[in-house]
Amino acid sequence: MAGWALHGRPRGYRTHDSPQPRGGSVSRLKRMIGIKATKATARHTAHGLASKAQRRPLRSASLLGAGVLVGLGAGWAAARHLS
Repeated sequence: MAGWALHGRPRGYRTHDSPQPRGGSVSRLKRMIGIKATKATARHTAHGLASKAQRRPLRSASLLGAGVLVGLGAGWAAARHLS
């Protein structure tokens, strides 16, 4: 009797008619692509914000301040509504 018979099948074990690839590599590939796309989007956004702030610092600061105020107001309203 195999040692793994008591604890279930080892990771990546395939039955004869298993349709899924060994080790779930498709889901791992999808997750990797998603992570890379998220990182690239974040880098692109950060670069765009930095260059915009260099060109028009006053406008950038005022928009950031307005965003903070709107966020605080929304958070306050949501907290009031939930309690």
